[in-house]
Amino acid sequence: MTKADQSLPMPSPSSIRERVIVAVWFLSATIVVYGSLTPLPMTPPDVPFADKLLHFLAYCWLAALPMFLQRRAWGILAPPLAVMALGIVLEIGQLYVPGRTFSLSDMAANGAGVLVGTISGNILKPWIGGR
Repeated sequence: MTKADQSLPMPSPSSIRERVIVAVWFLSATIVVYGSLTPLPMTPPDVPFADKLLHFLAYCWLAALPMFLQRRAWGILAPPLAVMALGIVLEIGQLYVPGRTFSLSDMAANGAGVLVGTISGNILKPWIGGR
């Protein structure tokens, strides 16, 4: 190591944690977008309500992750509103994908997931190490 290398500051653990959360969120959002816009649904057809459960869990996860990054109370609404907007846009996008259909019940499951994820993320934030 050179002297210049030794003077570089190490990223703080919270900075690393935040980067990991952001990376996991973007990966998760990419999976949700892909799954939503794939021509064939990814749920088994013989499992009742599997589609709604997947919608609920996916949007719960997407809404909970940003809660661990929130620093100010006033900023708490932006991530859930953005995740809800993503769900609406993807549901409308399914109108143009062969084999997929627009569904208000899917949007309701998305919204319920966003609500539960936002609340859960805020409750779990102290244990996850959020601010």
